[in-house]
Amino acid sequence: VKITLLVNKDIASCIALNRLVPALVEHQLTIGLSAFVGNVENLHPGLQTLKFFEQDLFNELLFPLIDGCHPAPSVELKTFEALGHLAGTKIQEFNAINTG
Repeated sequence: VKITLLVNKDIASCIALNRLVPALVEHQLTIGLSAFVGNVENLHPGLQTLKFFEQDLFNELLFPLIDGCHPAPSVELKTFEALGHLAGTKIQEFNAINTG
């Protein structure tokens, strides 16, 4: 069965994918990530802080370090990149789906 998963590129979605992907490995998966929702240019300072802890901390700092260390395939929680390998697909990022 072909299954497409579209999620935000944040820690909550990464945790959700860590639960879903192993259960769906016998299917043909396509995984798409949205790096941001709404206008990121003029975020309220409180939302900037939230964005840092939900997205930037993991996507820009921790996940690249983890992926660079080549963790064991058996590690319990995987990064987006490692989940793509497990699913047998390259995770795609969609940020401007409504533009030509």
